[in-house]
Amino acid sequence: MLAATSKVEISVSLGVNCSAVMGRPPRIPVWLSLDQPVVYYITICVARRERVLNNPDVLAAVRMFCSSNTNWLLLSAVIMPDHLHALVAPMDRDAPVTQFSAGLKRHVRRAVHAEWHWQEGVFDRLLRRDESAETKWL
Repeated sequence: MLAATSKVEISVSLGVNCSAVMGRPPRIPVWLSLDQPVVYYITICVARRERVLNNPDVLAAVRMFCSSNTNWLLLSAVIMPDHLHALVAPMDRDAPVTQFSAGLKRHVRRAVHAEWHWQEGVFDRLLRRDESAETKWL
């Protein structure tokens, strides 16, 4: 049984009981030099990888969110049937990427009256100095 502290008992095949604390790791601050733009490569998935995103209503909802969101710049995106990839850049370099992903998820679900759900969280990668949006996307 899960305790309120999110501590989970794990039983290993050797019969040894281990304890692990569940939770998200802390966000790493942006350590890029001020002359380098902050760009994230993100992936957002639908729960149980349901194939529900391949329709014009979802595309319209994503476009609407991105065009009306003045805090983030969408550089590029591709929508697959069960997930989406995007290159996004915050206007405030210290803004958490979850600000974008949570807003997008909420907007799309409401706009399409979704009965499906998104997976929790977002996979994100901060592009480093030796990476560029063009090379990551190609």
